[in-house]
Amino acid sequence: MRKLTASVAAFALYANAALAANIPYINAPLDTVQATVNSAITSINSGITPASMATTPFRNYIDNGEFAIYQRGTAATAGGTTSGCNSTATGGYSADRWCVDTNVGSGAGYSQVITSSPSPVVGSAQSLKVYRNSGVLTQPVCAIQEIPTSEAIDLQGQPVVLSFYAQALAGLAADNGNVISANIITGTGSDEGLGTVTASPAITPAFTGLATLATANYTLSASAWNRYTLTASVPTSVKEIAVEICFTPTATGAGATDGFALSQVQLEQGTAPSAYEFRPYGVELAKYQRYFYSITEPATGIPVANGVLTSTTSCALSLPLPQPMRAAPVTAGVTFAGTALSTSTFRIQDSTTSTLASTFLVFGNGATTTQLGLTATLTTASTAGWGCQLQGAGGGAIINVSTDF
Repeated sequence: MRKLTASVAAFALYANAALAANIPYINAPLDTVQATVNSAITSINSGITPASMATTPFRNYIDNGEFAIYQRGTAATAGGTTSGCNSTATGGYSADRWCVDTNVGSGAGYSQVITSSPSPVVGSAQSLKVYRNSGVLTQPVCAIQEIPTSEAIDLQGQPVVLSFYAQALAGLAADNGNVISANIITGTGSDEGLGTVTASPAITPAFTGLATLATANYTLSASAWNRYTLTASVPTSVKEIAVEICFTPTATGAGATDGFALSQVQLEQGTAPSAYEFRPYGVELAKYQRYFYSITEPATGIPVANGVLTSTTSCALSLPLPQPMRAAPVTAGVTFAGTALSTSTFRIQDSTTSTLASTFLVFGNGATTTQLGLTATLTTASTAGWGCQLQGAGGGAIINVSTDF
């Protein structure tokens, strides 16, 4: 049963306390007062329907709105280009679930998770810096996030409000007067991704039934964070939604101070923004590992994956994933970073405890949403049919797995 409203619960407590204290103006018998309270509760409950009791775990449909999760690290990341953001491990993403894209043929838009210059918004430890690195760039640079169809359809036929904090970087005033834009865009397809973009009115993915639901410009302060909002009404035909926050540079200015910082981005149902919804770090990380997972090579001897020797020099491995991913990883979504793979990075242990170094590790052996197939080639022959194990060697290699949009 739905909980009592605060007013009814308070009345019940007050009535019982008053009776216990023998307050004179509550002079009805106890059973009469209780009957009155029960009648009020019955009246309230009669207006409650299954729809009114439905709730969602979170108000905010934007993932990682305060950029607290950054599995790819905090280095400056070159944004996507006319080819759009994509599911590869380096496809324009910096903070988890956030892609930066520019309508140019080569990377000139950048993003970076930062903790200073400017100092973060109160309540957050970091923000996202969006900027350009070329003075000739005059195309929009946008931070983009696509909401998956399974969640976007919750908003069909509903009013929504986008809210975010932003602050201009030092170079934006001389460039375009500290102006940025925000866009809510929609489509009628399902999870079509950010793989291609067009430039009008800002960078937009090639959704089926693409529409700009709402757009607005804002003039930022270069010395303070301010909150900005954008409202819209979602058509019932919408199955995918994306949010873009952009700036369009001119020929004046360049470098890492020509752009803006972004924090506490929220898209929620309603017509007015509520306070930013903070979520536990563990909840955030588990949610975003559906889209991206990074395995840093551990110390020597620590196991990563188990498998079997399909030949004397080939070990087929199954690497379990911590969360079921959005889709089964494909070859383009599995990349190796950090120290280049060699005999000094990951190693293979066979069933007789002999340590055999792998010359390379390739994506293969199939993949599902819950496990990744890898194949390692051995430098020393072992015995087909034996078990084998992928272990760290402390070499600094990294395996990245992405199924992001």
